[in-house]
Amino acid sequence: DGGGGMRWESTRKKRVVLRVGYVGSEYRGLQKQRDLSADSTIESVLESAIFKAGGILESNYGKLQKVGWERSSRTDKGVHSLATMISLKMEIPDRAWEKDPDGIALANFINSNLPDNIKVFSILPAQRYRGCSGVPWLTT
Repeated sequence: DGGGGMRWESTRKKRVVLRVGYVGSEYRGLQKQRDLSADSTIESVLESAIFKAGGILESNYGKLQKVGWERSSRTDKGVHSLATMISLKMEIPDRAWEKDPDGIALANFINSNLPDNIKVFSILPAQRYRGCSGVPWLTT
């Protein structure tokens, strides 16, 4: 049920990408909404689990914009997803991927704080984004 989860010691902040899947039957969609209870959306539950695992500082908890939270898509009430990508600046342990290049161990820390209907499959360092202005077929 996500009640007695694991926590890591963070040493630095790094932009990461989480690959997340969920069964959305019990939720009011993916996106966090101010006027809904803390456990009614996937993002609210996921943010809480990341905080409990040590990935979000208390001073940033509840303020997704402060951690640069971005999502690949949104889903409506009751919709499921097998591969939603979420990017954020997360507090992580030093050398997090040294012996775990797929970020499964980090994901398991967060999963230990999540209910069974939400799962983080992997956490990877995000690649630098340089924008699309240099791509010839996207410029006019």
